[in-house]
Amino acid sequence: HPIASVITSVIEKKITFITRGLHEVRNLQAENFVAEKFALTTYSRLAEGFARDFLFLQTDCTLLIAGNPQIMEGKLKSYESKNPPKYRLIFNPIDNITNFARGFNDCGCSFTLQSIVAENKFEDIFCLFYSFKTLKFLYSEYKGITYIENKRMKAIYRKTSLVLSLNTEKLINENLGEKLKNTKIKQIISRDSFVSDFIDIANGSLDGIVYKNIPVYNAISISILCNSLALFTNG
Repeated sequence: HPIASVITSVIEKKITFITRGLHEVRNLQAENFVAEKFALTTYSRLAEGFARDFLFLQTDCTLLIAGNPQIMEGKLKSYESKNPPKYRLIFNPIDNITNFARGFNDCGCSFTLQSIVAENKFEDIFCLFYSFKTLKFLYSEYKGITYIENKRMKAIYRKTSLVLSLNTEKLINENLGEKLKNTKIKQIISRDSFVSDFIDIANGSLDGIVYKNIPVYNAISISILCNSLALFTNG
C-alpha cells in the first residue's frame, strides 16, 4: 500500500534517534527516575516527529497517536489532515515504555491503517510493526499477505512443544501460567511487547499469545494479522 511506503520512509529516518535513545537510557540505569523521564521524552519526541513528517507527506489521512502512557494513560491524541481525510492511521510510538526505560530492545512501534467509509465507520487495510530489536518491519494486509522485510510469512502450526507468550502483568496473578504447564506448552515467556510477540508469531518463533485488556488499536492489529495468516483467535 502506498501509505505503508510513506510510513517506512519516515520511520527509517528516525532509526538513528531510536537506537541512540536506547544506548543513552542504558547509561542512565543508575538513576531510575532520570532513565524513566528520558524514555518518556523519547516517546513524545518520536510521536511529534512522526506526526510532523507524516502529515506533511500524506495530506488525506487523520493521525491518531497513543498518548504518553504515564500522562495520557494510552488515550489517543488526534492530528487532523490538511485535506478531507480518506484514511485514519493509529500509531503507537513505543509499545512498552518500561522495557525501553530499562534499555531492553524488546519493544517497537506499531501502525494500523483504516479507510474512512462513513462517520464513525472504518474498514481495516493493514498493520505495520517496527521492531527496535531486529530493526525490521512486519507488514500485514487485511485478508491479504504478511511480509517481514519483503519475505512472505506463512502460519506455522505445531502440535507439541509450543512456546506461548503472556502479558504477565495482567495474567500471572490469575495463575494462568501454572494452568498451562499441564498442556502441550513447552515454554511460557513474557515480554509484554505487542510488537515483539506478533513479529515472532508471524515468523514462526512463537506459537501463541495470551493477552488481556489490550487497547482497541492493538485489537485491530490482531484482527488484521490473524486474517492475513489464517490464525485462530479466541476472545
